Amino acid sequence: MIQEKIINGQKHWLNHKGETVPARMVSPLEKSASRLLQRQVKKLKYLSNALIKARKILDADLEKHFDLVRRETGVDALLTGNKTIIDLDQDTKLQIRTPKRVFFDETSLVAVELLERYFDGRQIDEEIRIFMKDILGIREKRNIDQAKLHVIYRHETKDQDFRKAVSILKKSEREETGKTYINLYIRNGNDQDWQLIPLNFSAISENGNE
Repeated sequence: MIQEKIINGQKHWLNHKGETVPARMVSPLEKSASRLLQRQVKKLKYLSNALIKARKILDADLEKHFDLVRRETGVDALLTGNKTIIDLDQDTKLQIRTPKRVFFDETSLVAVELLERYFDGRQIDEEIRIFMKDILGIREKRNIDQAKLHVIYRHETKDQDFRKAVSILKKSEREETGKTYINLYIRNGNDQDWQLIPLNFSAISENGNE
């Protein structure tokens, strides 16, 4: 943040080292950046705190709703997984998604080598080829999407190397739950497309639209 001092009647700014710098020595670009951030930081902090408060209220409302689901069904279920809540006239819906990702232990590296041997030089469809690139990400310790993984598992062949690779991969699988994503959608009438209400800056374009 901008900190100014008057020394011998001259305006000085404090830099990141705590040193005083004559204002005339601060470039126009540095002044512009500092003033821009000073103007925006309070607004952005306010919005961040508002989102945190809204999320707490939303979580409490969701828990009340899911408690009602348990009472109405007579089942004390955990209600894990993805959920969609839609209103009576079906023009507003809330989606709660908690994606699950798969990672593997070190034995999976053996499976990757076997899969490379199997697919090397073979004529395979584009879908399998794309998913194989994702599977090879195991070497880089990337998480793998379960849907992509099952494309490999469903591949039909009697090749022993391939079957062994799949067996090793299945045994080496470890699952983790990702962050929960909450999306709000609205539409004007049942024959209209759903419109996402953006809740983060990255989802909003420069003209203010999603």
